[in-house]
Amino acid sequence: MKRLLVLISVFAILFISSCNNNDSPGIIPDDNDSLISITIFYTNDEHGWFESINEFDGAAGLTGLWKNQEGYDGSEKYLILSGGDMWTGAAASTWFEGESMVDVMNTMEYDAAAIGNHEFDFKVSGLNQRLSEMTFPLLAANITEKASGEIPDFAQPYTIKNIDGIQVGILGLASMSTPYSTFPANVVDYEFTSYTDAINTYAPQAISDGAEVLILIGHLCESELQDIADIAKSNGVSVMGGGHCHQILTQIYHDVIIIGGGDNMKGYAKLEFNYNVTQDITQDFEIDYVSNDQSVIDEDVKTVVDYWVDETNSVLSEVIGYASDDILKYSIEMFNMVCDSWFYTFPDADITITNAGGIRQDIFSGDITLV
Repeated sequence: MKRLLVLISVFAILFISSCNNNDSPGIIPDDNDSLISITIFYTNDEHGWFESINEFDGAAGLTGLWKNQEGYDGSEKYLILSGGDMWTGAAASTWFEGESMVDVMNTMEYDAAAIGNHEFDFKVSGLNQRLSEMTFPLLAANITEKASGEIPDFAQPYTIKNIDGIQVGILGLASMSTPYSTFPANVVDYEFTSYTDAINTYAPQAISDGAEVLILIGHLCESELQDIADIAKSNGVSVMGGGHCHQILTQIYHDVIIIGGGDNMKGYAKLEFNYNVTQDITQDFEIDYVSNDQSVIDEDVKTVVDYWVDETNSVLSEVIGYASDDILKYSIEMFNMVCDSWFYTFPDADITITNAGGIRQDIFSGDITLV
């Protein structure tokens, strides 16, 4: 269950040859025994969508692809990472305040996750409860307690893992927008500090603690990752994973590989590369995005998913209405319905306003239930 990625060490050189989608770099000859092959599977903004939905196959489909298409066998040569916002979205996750999602991700054998803004939706007490259930760490090097200036107990700035004798450091970052992209009162006791300061402080500490190579996972959008690419590179980071903006990212920017897995478990970013111990360089890599619509299902994960779906249906399957036509999430009809429902709830209000980005699901024609 130990799976490790590697990027380039502080003194390593990233060699990029022929990086277009049509011509993948040539693979290093198999007779070079010093080569270590590493594969990363990266998701972000999962938002509790572990169920199969529409053409996408959810958590069981992702794991099925990893095991049956990618050859994942739980060994140290694989690293499974999340860019954060693991819960709040689908009812099967939100109703249980993320407990179900943690159970699913434990079964999928995630190695680490960055802390997203939605990880605070059920207060820090809820986050701590989820953390107690996790088999993987939560990473954020840029969250500090206002009272002490220290990183809080629910976060680690980095973690170090061993892969075939190579010590790999994984550094985390939380979004600086968190104080206003979650309920502000939930994080009033914390500062979300500069990405640059966090990298400058904790990348050298990880190296001092033995990390020979570094990667960074952050709940950061593409533009934010690009803004810190140079400072990350100068501190020995050569791969960064993103989140927050739900973007699919497979790019090279200022000699840094940037990956992002989209959202809602609809696919994953995949990075494969060979690490050469003797020369201390990344010799070759391939980067891709794989869509989770190929009907390759892992039965172990499906069992866990089915359990939580059944638990959700047992409490939320009551019919509360009927729609004669589809109500699309970005339609005027949906906006009016949401805002009007708040007038009914708060009759003394003069105005109701909603963020269109917060409406994330269509209501299809037929019976309407809470789930």
